[in-house]
This record gives sequence, C-alpha cells and structure tokens, in this order.
Amino acid sequence: MAGHGGQGVLTIGTLLAYAALEANLEATWFPQYAPAVRGGTSNCTVIIADGPVGSPISGRPGSELLLNASALEHYERQAREGGLIIVNSSLATRPVSRTDVTAFSVPANALAAELGNERTLNMVMLGAYLEAARPFDTGVLEAALRVSLPERHHKHIPANLRALEVGAQCVREQRES
Repeated sequence: MAGHGGQGVLTIGTLLAYAALEANLEATWFPQYAPAVRGGTSNCTVIIADGPVGSPISGRPGSELLLNASALEHYERQAREGGLIIVNSSLATRPVSRTDVTAFSVPANALAAELGNERTLNMVMLGAYLEAARPFDTGVLEAALRVSLPERHHKHIPANLRALEVGAQCVREQRES
C-alpha cells in the first residue's frame, strides 16, 4: 500500500494484518513513512500467509494498493507478473500501463465523498482489494476494526464497513463490464 500521509495507508495496512490474524492466518505489517511531514510519502507492506512469514518485506508484491499518482509511478513496475494493482483513479490520472497484471481503477476519493466522509477513501480502496484478491472471508473485518481502532473511533465502524462495501462493489462492476 502506498500513498501520502493523511490518506490512511498505515491504517488499512494495520487493519488488513489484524483481519488476517482474525482469519487464523499469519501476517506481518511493515510501515515506512516520513513522520516529520504531513503529506509526505507513506507506504506499508502486509504479508499474509498460511504458515510462518519468512520476511516482513517483499521486492515483488503480489498485490498493490496505490492511493495517488506518485505511488503509481513508483510502484507499478514492482508488482509481480500476474499480480494485482488497484489504483485510486481520483488522484492517479492514468491507468495502469502493464498488461501482465490484473488492474482495477477505483475513484476512491469521489466514492468516499459520495458517502459523506472523504476520510474513508482508504477503506474504499481496502474494500476493492478484498473483493479482488479475496485473501480471507471478509466477515472478520468488523472484529478487526474493533481491535485495530481505538475505542473512541468505534462509532465510525458502520461508515467504514459501508466504505468497504462500496469499494468491493466498484470491483464487481468492473468485472461485469
């Protein structure tokens, strides 16, 4: 996952790792960010496996969630052949150029704005990923939200679940067309 600070990249990485654990899988979460600059680069690697994870990083990820244009420019070429790339088309003006990956364009900012909360753009992107990759049963997401979010934010869980569904629906519509 990659974008800029304030987009919730680390939040959805944490949530994805917790959800994998809730699904009885192994997971690692490895963040990288520029903490001194709001809006600076932010990315994280989440590895999900049936057994022990050998390394918390991956040079050729199987899936990428790219939340802005600079993330698309920087990370598109690193995805594994046959992998998955999901791009926030609200901020990345060009589509994925590779033909050896499955790609989805999700207007995450626009969809989050339609939901009434632009801060849920990260959850829209995560919902798209969960639908496209299906790493586990998504029924574990609510439990993972309760574990990963501070209790004071639990009131936002219904909005986050709705954003996840909107992202998933976007992928379903692209598959059907």
